[in-house]
Amino acid sequence: MKLFEKVKTSPFEREIYVLGRKIFSYSNMKLGVSYNLFDGEELLEPSAKTIRKSAQYINVIYQNVSNRGEKRDDDLGVMLHALKRRGVIDEYILYTPDLSRKPSYNEKKKRVIGFELVKKRGCSHFLGMDVDEFYHHEEVERAKEKILTWNIKISAVSKIEYWTNPELQVIDCARYEAFVPFIVKTTVSQKVTLDGYFPCLVDPTRKVKGHGRFFLFPKQEVAMHHMSSVRNDLEKKFRNSTYNPELTKAYCKELKNAKFDEKLPDGFYWSKDKVVRKVPDVFNVGAYLKKK
Repeated sequence: MKLFEKVKTSPFEREIYVLGRKIFSYSNMKLGVSYNLFDGEELLEPSAKTIRKSAQYINVIYQNVSNRGEKRDDDLGVMLHALKRRGVIDEYILYTPDLSRKPSYNEKKKRVIGFELVKKRGCSHFLGMDVDEFYHHEEVERAKEKILTWNIKISAVSKIEYWTNPELQVIDCARYEAFVPFIVKTTVSQKVTLDGYFPCLVDPTRKVKGHGRFFLFPKQEVAMHHMSSVRNDLEKKFRNSTYNPELTKAYCKELKNAKFDEKLPDGFYWSKDKVVRKVPDVFNVGAYLKKK
C-alpha cells in the first residue's frame, strides 16, 4: 500500500489517497478558448497550435466586415473550415457587426458569444484570446495546476511585447503596466462586460465580471507573448482598431519607421524610446508571415 497516491478516475477527475484512504477529490480543468478575429489571420494557426496542447475546446468568432465597416476581399470561413478539418480549432461562428454602434460594443459582443459558447460546450474554465497572443505550454500547465489547487476563480497575466518581428522582444520600461485576463472559471464569471470592477488594468472589452479568488500571476511564472505589431498587413489592423484611429495611425507610422541601428551590449538594440533584444522565434510565427 502506497503512503500517498493520486488517482485519475476520469479525464477531468482526480482523487488523492493516503494509506489507501481517500482524503480529497477535485475536478481537473476542461479549458475552453475563444478567439476574436477580423484581421491577422496568418497568426491564428501558430497561436492556436500552442494553446491547443492545453485546451480541450477552441472556437473562433470571426468577422468579414470590421467594426469600422471595412469589408474583407475574401471569406475567412474558408480558412477556418480548413483549420477545423485539421483539428486546429473546433468551431467557428460568423459575427456581423452593428455599425450603428460603437466599435467597442461589437468587440464586447463577440467576446460574450465566445464565452457563452465555451460554457455551452461544458468547459469548466475559459480563456479569451486574440490571434496575436501566444503562451508557453509548460507555463500554462503549471498555472492550471495552481488555479485548481488554490481554487482561483479569476486570473490575469502580464504581457511581453514584440516589435514588428517575432524575434524582437521589447524590454518594457513603462511607468505603468497593462495586463490581460487569463483563465477564469465559467461558473463564477457570468459575463464579459465593459462595466464593473476588474482588479488590474486590462482592455475594457475583456473585463470579466464575477466573484471569487483573484490571482495576478507573476511574469516569471506565466506571461502572454503579444505579437501586437507583427502582421502581414499592419495598416489594416490599425485602420480597424477599436480605439482612437488617429492615435493608432500615428503609432503605425512609428512602427514602420523604427530602425534599431544602435547596438547595445549582449544583443540588445535601441531606437527612440524602445529597447529590444533579439530572441529565437520559439512560436514559429515567421513561417506564417509573408517574406518581405
